[in-house]
Amino acid sequence: MSHILKEDINLDGNFYWTECSDALERFYEKNGGVKIPNNYLERFIGKYKSLSDDGYHFSIEVLDADGEIEDVKKIIFGFNSKEAFEHIKNKNDERIMKYINRIINKTIQESVCVKKLSKEDYYTKVVYVFYEDRVDGFKDYSNETMNILNDAVEYLKKFVELNKNNKDIDIEKYTTAIWNGEDLIATAIIMNIHNYKKDNLI
Repeated sequence: MSHILKEDINLDGNFYWTECSDALERFYEKNGGVKIPNNYLERFIGKYKSLSDDGYHFSIEVLDADGEIEDVKKIIFGFNSKEAFEHIKNKNDERIMKYINRIINKTIQESVCVKKLSKEDYYTKVVYVFYEDRVDGFKDYSNETMNILNDAVEYLKKFVELNKNNKDIDIEKYTTAIWNGEDLIATAIIMNIHNYKKDNLI
């Protein structure tokens, strides 16, 4: 059963998806399943009772063994179509890019003489866009947005190496951003369509 579920999680190009809870939810989370935000429920299921504040869970009414109706908390992993995948991925990208684009705009608006934002400070702020996004519960990203985070971390690494002995620069600020960025990269889930033959996974 574990092997079959891992195949289903990785073969998202076959558009396997699940509405689950409890142990199955923990299994999908542990093995890199892509969580679907609950504002996309209409693309997957018909009726639900309520949405959770975490942005992912929702409740449905089910008939229990005693014939009583009870509320059950659920979550969806995976995609049911290429259209759903593209839509959700694009919305994720738009969310990240909106916050990244605000970095420069906010700097301009808050400065009377428009002080130029240094490249190292720009990339530090980019890292914290992803950090705040993770705090808000998101960890699924496209290759395109993850490349932005990777580029930010790599630039900061080079900057720190070149300036590590410069007493006029707060190196700790940048090394902290590097550490946070590397952790975000290591724990992110890449939204990508996989469609390997099952024989390749055995």
